[in-house]
Amino acid sequence: MPDNTGGLEDSKVFREALRRWDAENAPTTPTFNSIYRYIIESPSPLNAPRWSARRSLRLSIALTAAQVRIVPWLVFPVALGIATAAVYSARFFGLTQGTSAGLSGFASTMLVSIAATVTIALSTYKPDAVCLATPLGPQVVVLSRLVVVLTVDTVTGVVASALVAANSFAGTFANLLVGWMAPSAIIAGSATFVAIWVTPWAGSLLALSLIPFVSPAASTSLGAATGILWTTLTPPGLLIAGLAVLTAAIASARTAATRHQHVLP
Repeated sequence: MPDNTGGLEDSKVFREALRRWDAENAPTTPTFNSIYRYIIESPSPLNAPRWSARRSLRLSIALTAAQVRIVPWLVFPVALGIATAAVYSARFFGLTQGTSAGLSGFASTMLVSIAATVTIALSTYKPDAVCLATPLGPQVVVLSRLVVVLTVDTVTGVVASALVAANSFAGTFANLLVGWMAPSAIIAGSATFVAIWVTPWAGSLLALSLIPFVSPAASTSLGAATGILWTTLTPPGLLIAGLAVLTAAIASARTAATRHQHVLP
């Protein structure tokens, strides 16, 4: 049998020589005190001055304008189409069932527009992870998107209300505006809250299911009564409750967005 003892010894000596060379030529490791002093002396990003109100407002306006390009284009034809349907709904119910039924039909159809457009605007068909990286956070992103959508709904709704009032189908212009504007916040708020926490389609279903309860009260010859919450809470109460739900939905946007970032693949 050949004797390999000499080869093993040579290998050990070679490794020991490499270890000593590495130890002698390795860069000096900084001490804890030097690292601590470096951290203390370095400027911290947490000590940066707060943004001024003017800068925050300017960024908010720019972000809101940018949402016009980000919001799905389908929002605009949907809002216009449903507003047109609301005019015909007011005419049909107003002529066949009376003024209160015409008002209720018009307001209910306009609320369908709000539920639909908010759902489309918050659609997760294209996951919007950029909202977590914007300087103003997901809350302002959601608020800006809602401002764009609700502005579209308001413009189409005011025009539709003027057309209905001009033909005396369902009451005065003021009554028509109050009929769909007072419950609009609770419809938009409920759709937004469920859309960002669960899924947009679930938010749409919840908002649509609330419409018969929050629309102006009217009883038709078919026996269908509407407006339970409209009568119980009154229009100002509906508006306050809706604003509270909408505020809660917007305030929870960051938590919901972070949660979905961990859930989505």
